[in-house]
Amino acid sequence: MPAPLLLSILAAWPLPAAQKPIPEEPLNLLDQCVLSLGEREVTAREVLQANPWDPSNLIEMLERDETQARLLFNSPAFLDRCHSFADSAALDFAKVPTTSEEAILAEASIWAQERSISLKPKAILLNHGLEIQNRARLLGQLPSEFGTGQLRKHMLRSVPEFFGELSFSWIRLPLIDLNSGSVLSSKDRKKQYDRLDSIASKIASQEITWEEAVKENAVLDSDKKKHGYKGLVRRHNSDQYEIPVLKAIFDDLGFTRPQGNTLRGPVTGQAWLYLLRLETIRIRGVVDLQSVRDKVDRSLRESLIQTSLSRTRSDLPAQFRLPLS
Repeated sequence: MPAPLLLSILAAWPLPAAQKPIPEEPLNLLDQCVLSLGEREVTAREVLQANPWDPSNLIEMLERDETQARLLFNSPAFLDRCHSFADSAALDFAKVPTTSEEAILAEASIWAQERSISLKPKAILLNHGLEIQNRARLLGQLPSEFGTGQLRKHMLRSVPEFFGELSFSWIRLPLIDLNSGSVLSSKDRKKQYDRLDSIASKIASQEITWEEAVKENAVLDSDKKKHGYKGLVRRHNSDQYEIPVLKAIFDDLGFTRPQGNTLRGPVTGQAWLYLLRLETIRIRGVVDLQSVRDKVDRSLRESLIQTSLSRTRSDLPAQFRLPLS
């Protein structure tokens, strides 16, 4: 065939259509990264699998229902699970020994009582298993009992914790989207923290009054009433307030009544960030160690495990990637 004829045929031959790239299938929600530990990326699936007390078919159910999966993974409760996963990894990194099932169940029972939750230990472990396992591991590193001198010293760090009640007010900012219930991103949570910290600094320096701060920053109408006043509270009132709030209110008050109002915070709760103003403090009864020995013992253990946990976290920092898009 002559060359000019061949070229004319080739020129007339239709070129193949450009192939469109095949779109990648969206990643299953369970396989999306929810936190980073150093260079390790951890998926939602791994966080769920880390709790051996979860129902065996939970992952299967979430794979079938993306709507429910998204609601769970963007919830404050799941962010708590991610924190517990990171803490567990930090304890492993620090070579803290594991503990027995009996110790975990015992801690679950006490943990529930302290939070006014009337569920059996195994039911508690369904949602809080990893957190309680972490606590049991740390408690297992403490001595079986403390001497009277050590207990008395801890009691005198904050007599109102064991013998008192106090009144307080708060300003709180949300750590969730109040419309969807989804957790805020780490960046937005930090913005809220910085905002509340700035408010605290302005109040402390008398740049603004507490009443002005409540009026300008309270989100809910109920928080604006009485300038954020919440009334009297005791350390065991966990049916009304979050544990971090109660802990912040009663920690390190000493054995004399502080003069004036005291600010505490920002304090991070599950869905809210709090700035607390401590007001009237009342001491009830005779301050005597023997009458509250068990409470003081538990409080001291709590203080020690939180100190240990803070130290191990600094050795293996975590970054959280919620909410999922």
